[in-house]
Amino acid sequence: MINNTCGAIFLGTPFKGSDKAVWPNLATKFLKLFSDTNDKTIKDLDKKSEKLQDISWQFHLLLRERHDTQPLRPIQVACFFETKSTIKKKWGLNGNLEQIVTADSASIAGYKALPINANHSTMCKFSDVQDTGYIDVTSALKLMIDNLEKESPSCEVWR
Repeated sequence: MINNTCGAIFLGTPFKGSDKAVWPNLATKFLKLFSDTNDKTIKDLDKKSEKLQDISWQFHLLLRERHDTQPLRPIQVACFFETKSTIKKKWGLNGNLEQIVTADSASIAGYKALPINANHSTMCKFSDVQDTGYIDVTSALKLMIDNLEKESPSCEVWR
């Protein structure tokens, strides 16, 4: 299956974790007072998560291996991050979570993260085909498809 993969687009993927994982962690601790909860998933999103670091490193190694292996083509990658703050309204309170996944966290070693003018919750919900996020993501996809025709495509959509 992986041998047939020619590209991947990531929207707000925290390859290096997120400082904002602290807030859900606090909420989970609060909810434990009233019911059983599983906070392992939230811990895995923390910047200090060894599991997340290992997954990101293994993916980086996979990309390098595909880049260096013939006759398989490199896997093209586009990583997007949100530029707007995520604001959550609960129980009559407004909580500004700022950027949940920053440009630094959304990037894989050797790949530049690309901005989408949205918050973390809306970055993959495009209003129409004129939405700048839709245009940016479909442009990345089209470039990946165009690169399939080239003799030696770049493994990164934008450098």
